[in-house]
Formats: sequence, structure tokens, C-alpha cells
Amino acid sequence: MRKRCRLQTFALLLFFPVLALAQSKSLSIAVPSYDSFDNFLESNGSTSFFLQSALTRTIVSYDQKRLKLDLASDYSGDPDAHALTFFFRKPSFFQNGRKITLGDIYYSLKRCQSVGDFPATLPQAVDTDDHKLTLVYNGEEGSYTMLFEALSHCPILEESSSEIFGDSLGTGTNFVSSGEFYIERFERNSSIVLHRTRKLSQSESELPTILRLRVVGDSERALAGLRAGRYDLILVEDQEVIGRAQKDETLLAQKCSIYSVAMRKGLRLLCAPRIRFSQLGYHGFSNSTSESHSVHLPED
Repeated sequence: MRKRCRLQTFALLLFFPVLALAQSKSLSIAVPSYDSFDNFLESNGSTSFFLQSALTRTIVSYDQKRLKLDLASDYSGDPDAHALTFFFRKPSFFQNGRKITLGDIYYSLKRCQSVGDFPATLPQAVDTDDHKLTLVYNGEEGSYTMLFEALSHCPILEESSSEIFGDSLGTGTNFVSSGEFYIERFERNSSIVLHRTRKLSQSESELPTILRLRVVGDSERALAGLRAGRYDLILVEDQEVIGRAQKDETLLAQKCSIYSVAMRKGLRLLCAPRIRFSQLGYHGFSNSTSESHSVHLPED
């Protein structure tokens, strides 16, 4: 009897790591650097871009001539007029529960136009009750795809938040958006805790609800932590380090837009160019049903 109990206990201990993984609700991620006073909406750093993908949504996501609709439900093009019209027929909401209007989308595009190159002309004004928006591009070679690239990097924010936060919009928690996660806690130059904004459905019940970002400035130390199991995923800017990660049979490594990632085998991560946080998890986790769908672009 005692021998059988010992065998049962041993079997349980062998099974426990698998059980713990299946029930895990958080992922640990090492990032190169981040200061809570950085403006993640304007910085070009890998951590800022990672946060943009987690905290905000865009009209579309575009990479390598493959387009995924996000807030837009559809679009149509007029090559002769060099115009693209986006339709927003499906209701979407900010994290505070307020419905996203065309006014919010228009404000966000104007903001992106003011802080960087935006290869399109916006209308003088929009009817906030309307469900479509037309953008005119210059018609030069490549401008069609450049517009999609710009839209996929332009986060949609609540228009009224600009009046509340002013020049500090985008620093710390000073923004209102509609991303998959929100910032639960900042520790300056140390860590960021992100919590999922929505309640997961039954089919998504095993997806992580918390992302714990830890600032690890040394890529070598981050890789050592990944190998030791302290992290599930690391953002890497050092190409020599990512090269070593690619040779490690226990890890996976891939290029994600302006940075590379290395992660433990079994972790699912889709990035084209924004990380699909609705599907970030281990292969044992359930696939979530994304609201986005793919469409193929015509040639310029």
C-alpha cells in the first residue's frame, strides 16, 4: 500500500509541471528597456512598439503585401482617384466602454499625420455618425502600400483623451484605447504588468490574462534567463544573441517588424507586423477567434 502511494505521488510530481503550464494565466517577458515616462505612442523603440501592439488597435495591420482588417470591417479602392475608402460597420469599443466613433478615428489619423510621415490626404472634416472614411494618396509608385503600412502603425485613441492628457498623452497610463491589454502597474525602469481587458470566452479560457514585462538591458542576461525558464519570451535587438537563440533546439526565434523575439518552444506568437495578442500563448492553449480577417492586396 505504501509503495503504491509513493508511485502515485511520483506520478503526480511528473504531471505537475504540465498541469501548472496548462493552468498558467501569465507570461513573463524580458524587454530591452523602458521608462514609465517614455511616450510609447511616439518612441520607435522595440518595447514601445510591443506596448503599442498590446494596448492599442489600428484600422488595419499590414506586412509583406498581406492585409488584415482590424477596426475596419471592409475597404474599397479607386485607383483612378488614388483613393481608399474604409468602412466601420461593426461596433468597437474603448477600454472605458465608450463606442469608437469616426471622430475618434479621424482624430487619431490627424495625430499620426502631425507626428510623422503620413502618405495620404485626410478630408477637411467628417460626420462622426458616418461609417466610412476616404483617404487620398499621391499615386506615386508604392504609395498605395505605404499608406497601409502607415495605417498599421497608427493607434486609434479616444479623441476626448487628448483634451484630458494634453502633451502627456501616451506617457505612463495617459491614454484611452481599445487594445487587448491595459497597463495594470508600472515600476519605473523595472517592470510593467499588463492585464487583459476583456473577459475570455470558454474556448479561450486557457489563454494568459497577465503579461509581466521585466526590463533586462543586457541581451545576454535575457537569453540566459530564457534558457533557465525565468522568461517565456524575450525581445532582442542584438542580432548575435538572436543568432545563438536560433541554434538552440529548445528555443524558437523570429523577426517581428523592427525587432526580433526569442521564446520557449511551444509558445505561439504571430506578428505581421503587430503582435496578435489575442492568440499569444502556448500550443496547449485554446485558439481564440480573431475579429480580423485576411485580404490580399492588388498590385500597385
